[in-house]
Amino acid sequence: MSSEHAENAGTEHPEPEAAAAETAGSAVGSADAGAADLPGDEASDRAADEAPARTDDESAEVWDVVVVGAGPAGASAAYAAAVGGRRVLLLEKSELPRYKTCGGGIIGPSRDSLPPGFELPLQDRIHAVTFSLDGRFARTRRSRRMLFGLINRPEFDAQLVEHAQKAGAELRTGVTVTRVEQHGPAVPDRRTVAVVLADGETVLARAVVGADGSASRIGAHVG
Repeated sequence: MSSEHAENAGTEHPEPEAAAAETAGSAVGSADAGAADLPGDEASDRAADEAPARTDDESAEVWDVVVVGAGPAGASAAYAAAVGGRRVLLLEKSELPRYKTCGGGIIGPSRDSLPPGFELPLQDRIHAVTFSLDGRFARTRRSRRMLFGLINRPEFDAQLVEHAQKAGAELRTGVTVTRVEQHGPAVPDRRTVAVVLADGETVLARAVVGADGSASRIGAHVG
């Protein structure tokens, strides 16, 4: 396998750590930028902890965690939060399964991060990789063990989402997030984040995880 082929295979690293945003307080985080807690005085923090997860409008449900993006990072974050006992909403702008061109290579650390019992939909197993410089000085690494496996992202992503749902996460597809608000009339208190959707609906959460790719709305909000 040439270095070009190895590069095109790509790797995808599910990131369960992306779900580590504290649900005890309002937080907004990106899978790349991490999470940022909001400041608050001790008295208001204590009152918010004791308050039920409802606003004055009883129809306005407050989720513990809202995850934006149902790729490997987002599905893994939703799974980890749901397994931890949080009420999780997973938002995805496309219908699943959807086609993705990148990230078809799974290496050991990514494989080891998958939920228990996850069956990798491997299309091929790679046991040798050749590295070269401008077509010269080629060096091949071979192994009896699989160096990495190749998968189809639509099938792989859908299976991860299914595991998150089995753990208790709720999935909504066909929804686009336009912005996140931490202040304003849509935000009932200092420990809640408002996620505004393209159709004007507002979803409330104690924590938001951004796993919505390179053009992430959540990442732009976090900065």
